Amino acid sequence: MALNAKYAAVWPNVSEKGEPPADAAEWDGAPGKLEAVFGHADPAAA
Repeated sequence: MALNAKYAAVWPNVSEKGEPPADAAEWDGAPGKLEAVFGHADPAAA
């Protein structure tokens, strides 16, 4: 919840589906996404 609360205030609300990113297939099912994007696994530390 801490991760959501922090970024909900600064990221736009996505209300329409767009095209997936070019690297979407690489991220599908990939382990460690949170660490790769945010640098840690603990959402409270975000």
